[in-house]
Amino acid sequence: MKKQFAIGMSTTLVLSLLATACSKNNGAESTPTPLPENSNVTAAGTFPVVKDKVNLKIFTVADPNIENMETNELTKEYEAKTNVHIDWMLVPSKDMEQKRNLLLASNAEMPDIFMNAKISNVQQVQFGSQGVIRPLNDLIDKYGFHIKKMFEANPVIKKMITAPDGKIYALPSVAEVLHTQYGQKLWINQAWLTKLGLKMPTTTDELYTVLKAFKEKDPNGNGKADEIPLTGATSGYMTSVYHFIMSAFVYDKGWDDKPFILDNGKVSVAYNQQGWKEGLLFLNKLYKEGLLDKGAITQDNAQLKQLGDNKDVTLLGAVTAGAMTGFMAAGTPRQKEYTTVPPLKGPSGFQSTGYYPYQVDSTKVVITTASKNPEAAIRWIDWFYSIEGSMRGNAGRLDVEWRYGKQGELGLNGKPGSFYRMLKFGQTQNVHWNTNPPGFITEAWRSASIVEPTDQEAILYNETNKNYVPYKPKEVLPPLYMTAEESEEYAGIDFSIMDYLKQTTARFVVGDLDIEKEWNNYLKELDRMGLKKYIELTQKAYDRQYGKK
Repeated sequence: MKKQFAIGMSTTLVLSLLATACSKNNGAESTPTPLPENSNVTAAGTFPVVKDKVNLKIFTVADPNIENMETNELTKEYEAKTNVHIDWMLVPSKDMEQKRNLLLASNAEMPDIFMNAKISNVQQVQFGSQGVIRPLNDLIDKYGFHIKKMFEANPVIKKMITAPDGKIYALPSVAEVLHTQYGQKLWINQAWLTKLGLKMPTTTDELYTVLKAFKEKDPNGNGKADEIPLTGATSGYMTSVYHFIMSAFVYDKGWDDKPFILDNGKVSVAYNQQGWKEGLLFLNKLYKEGLLDKGAITQDNAQLKQLGDNKDVTLLGAVTAGAMTGFMAAGTPRQKEYTTVPPLKGPSGFQSTGYYPYQVDSTKVVITTASKNPEAAIRWIDWFYSIEGSMRGNAGRLDVEWRYGKQGELGLNGKPGSFYRMLKFGQTQNVHWNTNPPGFITEAWRSASIVEPTDQEAILYNETNKNYVPYKPKEVLPPLYMTAEESEEYAGIDFSIMDYLKQTTARFVVGDLDIEKEWNNYLKELDRMGLKKYIELTQKAYDRQYGKK
C-alpha cells in the first residue's frame, strides 16, 4: 500500500510535503515584510487603482476559447480603467500544475498574482509560512471594498477560505448555480415510457420494472434488442451510475465530493453503512440481468456521447449525467425525448439527492510576496467581486455581450430578470476572460437570468427545481481547511481509501466480489486503512472551522 501511495501521489502533494519538510527544517516560520504606506494607490473601491501606472505579472491558464489575452478587449479596457498593465504568464492547462509547482518551490521569477492556478489549501499554508505567498488579511481590511461586501452577503465564504492559523492566503471565485447545486440526476427516455404505457418510476422496484421493459419490449421499434436500459460513464460531469442509485439507500454525494455524511454536526461516511451494502446488492442485480450496461463501469464520457448521438435509432433508456449534454451533443433534437427522474425511494423508504451548495473555487487568486505592489494587486482583484466586475470578467461588455434585464422581463425563477447574454457562453471570443478571473455570482442573480424556454439553462433550472430541490438534505459537510500536518496524514489515508472504494464498488457491482461473503472483510480493510482516523481528522477540521465557538 505504501508503494502504491508513493507512486500515485500527485506532483502537487509531493511538492507540498517537501515544502512541509523544508519549513520544519528551517526552524522559525518566516513572514512577509510589513506593508509600507503606498501613496500611489487610490482609495478602496475607486478608479484608477494607482495614480502612476504599474506593471503586474499574472500567471494563469491559456484558455483555448480566448483568442489572445494581450489584445483581449477586457485586458485593454481594464488597463485604461485601473492604470495597471498586465504582463501575462500564460501556460497550457496540461502544463499548469507542473509549472506552478516549480515556481512555488524555487521562489524564482515569481508572478505578482497566481490566477486560476488551483493552489491547494495545503500549499497555501506551507508556502505562506515560508514567506512565498502573502497573507491577505491586512490588504482586505484596507482595500477589499467588494471583497468585504461579499463576506457580508455570505459569511460562510470567509470561514471557507480562512486557514487554521487565522490567515487568508487566497481569494475565491463563487458561482452559485441551482442546477449544479443538485447535479446528481438521472435522465429517462419519456418517449419510451409513453410508448410502453409506463409511469415515471418513483422507487427502486419501479425502476427495475421500467428497465426490464426497456430491455425486452423494443421501445425504439427497430426489431433489435439493442436498447441500453441504464448507463453512465467513468468520466464527465456527474455521469457515474452509482451515486444516483445509491442515494435511495444512503446519502451519497459521489467520489469527487467525498461521500461524507453530516448529521447534527457529527461526521460519518456512507460506504461502511448497511444502506451502502443494500445499494450494492441492487446495482449487482441490475448488472447481472443486463439492465445496467457493462459500459457504465468502463467507458469514458466520449464513448457515452457516441451512444447518445447514435444516428440510426435511440439507444439509451436512462442515463446518469448532470445535464443532457453529458450524453449527447448540445441542441440535438433527441434531447426532447428525455426528462429527469426524481430521487428514488429505496426498500426502507429512504430517499435523498446529492446536494452541493458550496460552489466556491477557494483558491482562485493568490498574491505572492515577490510582488512589489501588493496593494495595487488587491485593488486590481477587488472589482471582480462586484456584479459589474463579475459579469464583465465572465460575460463581456455591458450592452454588447450582455445587458441588464428590462422592465417586465422575467427570469428563470419568475422574478424580475437580472441579465441576458447576447454572446452565449462557451464560444471562442476576445472580449472577456471566460472562467479565469475571480467573481461573485449568487444563486438569486443567476436564477433570475433571462433565457429562452428551450435553452438548456431553462430546462436544467426547471427540472432541478421540480424534481430535486424538494429533497435537499438538512446538512452537508462544507469544504474544510486542515493544517499542514493534518493534511499530510489525511492525504495518505484518503488516497488509499478512495482507491480501494472505487475498485471494490466496481467489483461488487459486476460480481467479481461476492457482497454477502466479502462485506465484513471489506469493512475490516477500511478500518485497517485508517477510516477511524480519517473521520476524526475531518471532524476536528469541521469543529474548528464551523463549530460553535
